[in-house]
Amino acid sequence: MTAGENLLDQQFTITVTNIGGSDALAATLTDTVPSQFTVTGASSSVGQCSAFGNVVNCNFGTLAPGASATVSVPFIVSPSATTGTYVNEACASTTTTDTNPENDCNQCSTTILCRTVLTIDKTSNLDNGIVAGSNTLGRFTINVRNN
Repeated sequence: MTAGENLLDQQFTITVTNIGGSDALAATLTDTVPSQFTVTGASSSVGQCSAFGNVVNCNFGTLAPGASATVSVPFIVSPSATTGTYVNEACASTTTTDTNPENDCNQCSTTILCRTVLTIDKTSNLDNGIVAGSNTLGRFTINVRNN
């Protein structure tokens, strides 16, 4: 990904699955997206999600054994983001006793590349040339742009 790009298909996709043998009551998800990304929304295949700043909260209600909820978190990369690899961690929870809480959070890493597109123009006021030894003052103008 490149800083400042606003691609329509940039998103984190998170799947929460109840792999236990009981209903997961009041199942939720919290995803705190790194500040280098700007969250533009959140949606889920089950229940509802909301995004406040870069924090996404989802309420799935009850997830039966084997049931899943898939969450989409679209984002843009901040133009001020610096090159690096950033970790996004999302965690699920339930009010039902969880016998294996170690698998309730998961992470993914995203690398941001910072690219510049520099252009340079050089012009002179001496379009007709200059005579060697003359006292004509020449001026060069150099413009550098980051497109």
